[in-house]
Amino acid sequence: MSLKAIAISMLLSVATCASVAQSKSVIIVTPVPTVSSAKTSSPFGEDALQIETVRTYLRLTGAGEIYRQSWLHALELNKDKSPPYWPASFWVDVRKEMMDADLSPMALELYEQNIRDSQLRNANEFLKSHTVSELVSSSYWAELCHLQAEDDKNSQALTLKFTQSLIQRVYANHNAEIHASREKYLRDHPDYKD
Repeated sequence: MSLKAIAISMLLSVATCASVAQSKSVIIVTPVPTVSSAKTSSPFGEDALQIETVRTYLRLTGAGEIYRQSWLHALELNKDKSPPYWPASFWVDVRKEMMDADLSPMALELYEQNIRDSQLRNANEFLKSHTVSELVSSSYWAELCHLQAEDDKNSQALTLKFTQSLIQRVYANHNAEIHASREKYLRDHPDYKD
């Protein structure tokens, strides 16, 4: 299976895991990573979304970790779809990259076209003295959910792009090891076809 196919499988698993997680608990606006840290231009000028506001929001709501756990679960569900000769060390390194990924710049890129910094700051202030459950029944939540619907159109493409990039980065570091392992596997399994 190609790197792209594995990334697509992971994308579908992340979406499924996020849906299951949301149906069992409070629904949280979940960030989706992207590969680019380059800031796009916000339509909101001085009220453009800021990285620290996003970082605080992800921490206070737990949305970043919900996404990360879904993403890691998708990795576990899909790594058996890779060629059998890929070494375990490759998957260990993919998992480590996923654990270490800062989701804040990624969420910023997703949210910045539809959410003003002041809107997320208001939600963050609310969360300092209220629970996430109380946020869900607040006017802040209704506004954020409406705005999040606009972002959903881009989220799958951004997740796929980020996952492919991460896997390709790790693959590049393991390229020689994977090729050597492939050669050995093909010698031991002459009927195997990639």
